[in-house]
Amino acid sequence: IDMTRAYAEKTLRSLVRVFLFDPTANRLAVEDRYEFSACPRRLEEAFITFEAVTVDRTGRCVRIGPRSNGLVLRAGSAGRFRVKALTEESREGRTGAVIQRITFAPARLARQMTLRFEM
Repeated sequence: IDMTRAYAEKTLRSLVRVFLFDPTANRLAVEDRYEFSACPRRLEEAFITFEAVTVDRTGRCVRIGPRSNGLVLRAGSAGRFRVKALTEESREGRTGAVIQRITFAPARLARQMTLRFEM
């Protein structure tokens, strides 16, 4: 999916998202392939869920949902996950559930980068 025009970042030349599904391993990978005209000052990937989220102590992966039937989201490159409850933003919802915003910041930034996440 070409997502280049979805963002107003002036230095972003190209952003292509690729979904890779391995049915034999029951695994989904999401790759975001970035190309910038200059090295970005910061970059953050974001995921949202209504499920409970636990960040691994290393910050390299997160568990979404219960241990028995949830999933693990892993980063394929160095960086750190964080989670923030969006309590105020969730007030208008009908169920009372709170949105959990999961972010990943890569350890190194470059003009060309591929960030990969596996579930």
